[in-house]
Amino acid sequence: MRALFVTMTLLLTVVSCGEKEADLFISEEAMVPILCDVHIAEAALQSLPMNSRDSMAEIYYRQIFQIHEVKWEDFEQTMSILREDPIRLERIYEHVMEELAKRDAEKGNDT
Repeated sequence: MRALFVTMTLLLTVVSCGEKEADLFISEEAMVPILCDVHIAEAALQSLPMNSRDSMAEIYYRQIFQIHEVKWEDFEQTMSILREDPIRLERIYEHVMEELAKRDAEKGNDT
């Protein structure tokens, strides 16, 4: 019985390790600057009065998607796929945090 359990565990591990990551509507590389801009926009929204946040959020997001030439639907579907793959999402967010730190350092050098 124990041998069967070990065999099944190994089999499931091998099968799951061989699974291909789901294709994204927007590549991981393209998601990094998009998510950077989203985080900057979200931070800016926090300083606005509550009654104007929704309308400004719509404007900010529309601009972000226009700048990066992506569709809202593609962004949402990509994020949905990434939410189901936390390791992949974490990998992307590591790059986002690096990019935001880089932007912040460059901004500090400009003043």
